[in-house]
Amino acid sequence: MIDIYTDRLHIRYAKISDADDVQEYFNNWEIIKWLRYPVPYPYPEDGALTYLQNEVPKIGKELYKFAILEKSTNKVIGLIRYEMGNINGIKHAERGFSLSEDHWHKGIMNEASTATNDFMFKNTDIDRIIAYNAKSNDASANIKKKQGFVPNGYRTTESPYHNGDEIEQKWFLSRENHLNLIK
Repeated sequence: MIDIYTDRLHIRYAKISDADDVQEYFNNWEIIKWLRYPVPYPYPEDGALTYLQNEVPKIGKELYKFAILEKSTNKVIGLIRYEMGNINGIKHAERGFSLSEDHWHKGIMNEASTATNDFMFKNTDIDRIIAYNAKSNDASANIKKKQGFVPNGYRTTESPYHNGDEIEQKWFLSRENHLNLIK
């Protein structure tokens, strides 16, 4: 079990028992429109449970899945996922996240993902974190910029985002950039 604490947050590995909280915030067009298919919309009533049942057994192996809890309520308000990979001998983790719309524009995702980026670089052998966002998702791009990610072009997605975007921006965060930024 891992516990990361920031000023406002408790971050730990996701659990299947988080499904009710995730379902409550995730079943929202404003969140899902920024995600690619095969995330379904409308989101099924058992969507979060099914998702966590598939993801939780893989934690610490091919992926790391963190639940973001607000300290004041101990409620899950977001998730951050890092899927491990290797491209041409460069070990990386592809990051994605979601956050309750009630918590947008408050610096919470920046706080949470900076802490989990730090965990990943200090506790795994990855060389970089890769992240993508829909070309029109300025909020997600801004978080990456604050964290020292470097843009690395655009590509046409294999499956479009729910909002219709077929172009996404690719970003890299190297171990060196991250460690220099958090000094």
